[in-house]
Amino acid sequence: IKFQQDFQVSYPIAFDPSMNVASKYLLGGYPTIVIIDKAGKVAYLNSGEIDAKALSTQIQKAINS
Repeated sequence: IKFQQDFQVSYPIAFDPSMNVASKYLLGGYPTIVIIDKAGKVAYLNSGEIDAKALSTQIQKAINS
């Protein structure tokens, strides 16, 4: 993926050509942040910007759940 290469992104990026995932989780705006925990459950879902500290907090919660 060009974005991943251009910005040297190391986290997984999903491609949703059929929009199946988007239809379930997109709240109406970009970006939509969905964090899935180790059990495969949605741990965090938000539409709009989030600052780095708040995002880190949500990721840590998902990791530790």
